[in-house]
Amino acid sequence: MKLPTAVLIHLLEFAGSHDALFLFACCCRSFAEHFDLFNDVYLKITGRLKVHRSLRSSTSPRVAYFSFVKASLTSSLQRLTVVGRKTITDGDSPAKLNKLLIATVSGKEHPRYFATLGELTIHGSYMLRTKSIQFLIEAGADVNYKSLRGDALLNIAAWSGNLPLVKWLVSKGADQNHRCTLAQTSACGGNGPFSAAEWAQRKADVLVDQPSYRACADFLLKGKD
Repeated sequence: MKLPTAVLIHLLEFAGSHDALFLFACCCRSFAEHFDLFNDVYLKITGRLKVHRSLRSSTSPRVAYFSFVKASLTSSLQRLTVVGRKTITDGDSPAKLNKLLIATVSGKEHPRYFATLGELTIHGSYMLRTKSIQFLIEAGADVNYKSLRGDALLNIAAWSGNLPLVKWLVSKGADQNHRCTLAQTSACGGNGPFSAAEWAQRKADVLVDQPSYRACADFLLKGKD
């Protein structure tokens, strides 16, 4: 059924976000016929006036809808990855990360959204950004997320001698039995794979002047008893 334009516009005003564009896609109109109306919906969702060239050239509103959803979610995750890594590199600021997540909220609909958060926690662990890691985990990242090479947060935290983060991760249920190699060069005479306790122990044996490693090893070994 082809809804009258006036009725369609009224429905679009009350529809939210992608529902509005989906409703337009199902209204049995050609994309070119109501380009201005599509632009209004696009502006409502993105806050931008410009419609991507691939959407402008489409004659099917259904194709335009699914193309838009795919493009918007992909670009949202790309921005989250790039800007998120830079934010973490620049400093330990959960407030800035929160603003970034709010700005890319549509990315939550993408199946890789939480994996992206996990990748940011891995980056943060190497950068010693304890507050950022805690914020990302509270925002939905898996405390036991493993990177493509197998790195895990607890192992990196123990390797770094970051006792506060080690304790916090354990309290959140981090897997103490996971064994992995790490991306950065080891100073303990081995590449692994080692568990978090083994990484801390090996670092403590080599870097005897840095008590944080011994403290991490003692905490993790005590927790296993």
